[in-house]
Amino acid sequence: MVNRLPHIKSAFQKKHLSPPRPTKVLQWSRFHANAMFLLVSALWIVLLYGRGICGPFIYDDINHIQDNPALSSWGQTLHYFRIGDTFTHDLLPGGGSAYRPLLWLSLAIDHHLWAFNPCGFHMTNLILHWLGGFLSFILLRRMRVPTMLSAATCLLWLGLPINSEAVAWISGRTYPLMYIFLILSLLMAESYLKKGSIPTLALYLAALLGALLSNEEAILALPLTMLLAYFSDRTAQRRWLALALTGAVADGAYLVSRELASAHMPGGPPLVSIIGTLFFKYVAWMLLPLHMSLERSTDVPVNRFSVIAAMALVGLICLFGMIYWLRKRLPLSAFGLTWMAIALLPFCGIVPIYQGMAERYVYLASFGLILAIVATVWQSKTAERSALVCIVILWGLWGAWHLRARVLDWNDPIALYQASLETTPRSIKLLNNLGAAFETSGHFSKAMECYKKALELNPQYVPAIIGTGNIDQRAGDMARAEQEYRRAITIEPSDEAAYCYLGALSFREGKIDQAIQNLSKAIAMNPSDPTPYDDLGVVYQKMGDSEHAIQMYTKVLALKPGDPEALTNLRTIQSTQ
Repeated sequence: MVNRLPHIKSAFQKKHLSPPRPTKVLQWSRFHANAMFLLVSALWIVLLYGRGICGPFIYDDINHIQDNPALSSWGQTLHYFRIGDTFTHDLLPGGGSAYRPLLWLSLAIDHHLWAFNPCGFHMTNLILHWLGGFLSFILLRRMRVPTMLSAATCLLWLGLPINSEAVAWISGRTYPLMYIFLILSLLMAESYLKKGSIPTLALYLAALLGALLSNEEAILALPLTMLLAYFSDRTAQRRWLALALTGAVADGAYLVSRELASAHMPGGPPLVSIIGTLFFKYVAWMLLPLHMSLERSTDVPVNRFSVIAAMALVGLICLFGMIYWLRKRLPLSAFGLTWMAIALLPFCGIVPIYQGMAERYVYLASFGLILAIVATVWQSKTAERSALVCIVILWGLWGAWHLRARVLDWNDPIALYQASLETTPRSIKLLNNLGAAFETSGHFSKAMECYKKALELNPQYVPAIIGTGNIDQRAGDMARAEQEYRRAITIEPSDEAAYCYLGALSFREGKIDQAIQNLSKAIAMNPSDPTPYDDLGVVYQKMGDSEHAIQMYTKVLALKPGDPEALTNLRTIQSTQ
């Protein structure tokens, strides 16, 4: 029988008083670490991203959400499970398509909840990012990482400036959504390694499929699972193999589904010569987010061997050597660095992707880097630890300040494109988008200046050609505007936008037959775009052809329910009948 020390009542208990409030808070936080982290991280997210909660639809959000009729119908949304989403040709002339049906499903759910109010969409993005940080905290604690180290890692990751693109940009949701499912799969893998439960293995498969259907980067979940198994002290061979086989089944099912949906990633040879250069560019962006840009395609170096490329490749090899050396001395640091390498290398020219480089591509990899930094500081010598902790705290606060400034940029298209162009001034797409933003705001001379700069970089860039035609039309130079539209059609005969603008121009000039012909061609090229139907409805309405006008407006409302302009025109016609 164990001898117990006599219980000594505290002075508070003798006086029948409660312990002081700070003691209660500390005790509660110690035994309710998960709830405490949820609260602190929620406040942290609101502080960082709160000013951008009601930012507008911006960049690809216009096509993906605002002008996407598929989100209004569950049947059309589920169609994304059967067919891939073709990439635009702005950055990738070689084609290719994505297969991310769960992304479209989440956007459709938001659309049914919030209609076209961007605040709701932004709120969903913030919740997904917040949940990703919380699940990461749970994963680290399950790995027996100290609570404070886990919390510091996740809070720093939640406030990393480079991740703002995946969070503040609604269309970047594919990465937070994928991340949540991926971390859930790792939690299930950790639980299976511990208990060997078959239902847990089934949940691992389900989470893995959810990640894969959110973003193709989730193909890395299997190597990350093996990394978790390697650093775990529960590595029974039978369970390890079961996880590997289950992950392979999920990957195989995803690849088959992708093939059936005719979704093919871009082709092309790997950029072997510059793998190291790209890798350390990404690392520098994560550590020092001094200059950020929405569009990084012009940051991809030329694919040729050079002294810098050779040095970067040597540095990458040295990094792998350091990971091997750290695996037993500082295993958590090695785990974080390996995580970063697994998640980052595919975006360094190994796998051909839609856009050569992008800040959102490091969303998964950045967690590994932050974990490696915090773990190294945590395990440093006592004499150095205080100084290193102060440096990391200052770095985190500095990053949070940059993040808050970047979130404000996302509230205004002009500010976002201008800030991005300061970093990537040769981006044709950014110049064109800035021109379109100036055009929308009524600054036509500035818009024309941007379009001309884009055409100086690429004289065959169709969106900028159409933009110059729009400005010429606004200035009353109809002949020059028509010339620009026809030039765009000559370069890209399948671009329905040029036919739409040409049809509208023909109508303004009184050329009704040409207007109907051009708008009909636009409809034939893209029957799911409500714009040419709406324009054609206006033409028929002005002609007095109410029957055909009603048909066109009805089609607009079928593709874009609640469209205010179509509803107004339809009511006007019905009131006169």
